[in-house]
Amino acid sequence: MRYACLLRGVNVGQRIVNMRQLCHALESAGFGDVKSYLQSGNIILESRLSSDGVARRVQKAISDRFHFDDVDVVVLDAVSLGRIIAACPQKPGGR
Repeated sequence: MRYACLLRGVNVGQRIVNMRQLCHALESAGFGDVKSYLQSGNIILESRLSSDGVARRVQKAISDRFHFDDVDVVVLDAVSLGRIIAACPQKPGGR
């Protein structure tokens, strides 16, 4: 399944994470087709794990590679992300 992983508190202040290194760390953790979005800390990846399992594994990979132990990870599948976008009153094409 394809997931969007939204990382809280990454690439702000002194908590800089190189996206290329993050993608490599996540590939090494067993995720497939890992892609980052700019330098935002948002990642798209593939996994057979549940969204909770993905969040735990992403958190561990960040902790192991970058030594940040308190990064919150929100993981959304495509359907959930689509519902959030559709419900956004400020979405493109909206009023």
